[in-house]
Amino acid sequence: MTNPKLVCGIIATRGVNTRKKPCDDFKKHWLKIVEKNSKLNDVEFYFLYSSPEVDKITIDGYDFIVPGTESKKNIIRKTVAFFKYIIENKKGCTHVLRTNLSSFYNIPALLDKLQEVKTTDLVFAQLENCLGTPFPSGCGAVYSIDVIEKFCVHFKDGVKDIYKGHRIYDDVIIGEILNKKKIRITNNSYINLHAKSKLLENVREFADKNKVKENPENIMDFKPWLVDFLKEKNDIHYRCSNPEFEYIFLKLFEKYY
Repeated sequence: MTNPKLVCGIIATRGVNTRKKPCDDFKKHWLKIVEKNSKLNDVEFYFLYSSPEVDKITIDGYDFIVPGTESKKNIIRKTVAFFKYIIENKKGCTHVLRTNLSSFYNIPALLDKLQEVKTTDLVFAQLENCLGTPFPSGCGAVYSIDVIEKFCVHFKDGVKDIYKGHRIYDDVIIGEILNKKKIRITNNSYINLHAKSKLLENVREFADKNKVKENPENIMDFKPWLVDFLKEKNDIHYRCSNPEFEYIFLKLFEKYY
């Protein structure tokens, strides 16, 4: 296939995350990825916001802003608005990545992978399941442009009643729509560096305190653990919702860029 043309939408907010850290702290690290890939790989990036201060879709630099307040319910609304904007304005786009501020993407490896997988009906993401409904992880998913077009047709009349008959979570809503359209998810497992991940159960900062006392010789400090862990890695997607987010992003950026 020809080289993929990727447009990325990063779910963002002006507020704080669950650990009361300003989300703009996450954004400043993402901007390093944006600047690098905008130059090297011709990838476009937008941070997706809602704001009551705009009365129509507004683009301010890298910020894509839709009318409304920031809330879990509005994540799907700004997602749909972004998808429609791409269909109407990005005619050369072949793939769309929807992710969030606490994820890291190895974009060069992703672009290489998109040369190998199918080019239509593609949803490339970690496969999750909610009460029997498969859905692509809300941490990040890549969609071929024909899937984006199908979403836009599904929401051709707008999103006023989007939660009627749907669950509240945006990624599960996406999964329900994919299921109706018989579009399967191509699994792309992420590396889970979430603070409560099983991967970190022997890391001092995140291990159970009783476990640290019982097996101190098996416990490592996080920073040397991460450096050693990343040595042989060449993965596409990392989930980084962790108090050590800044250090994780620094080391991932050094490795992949």
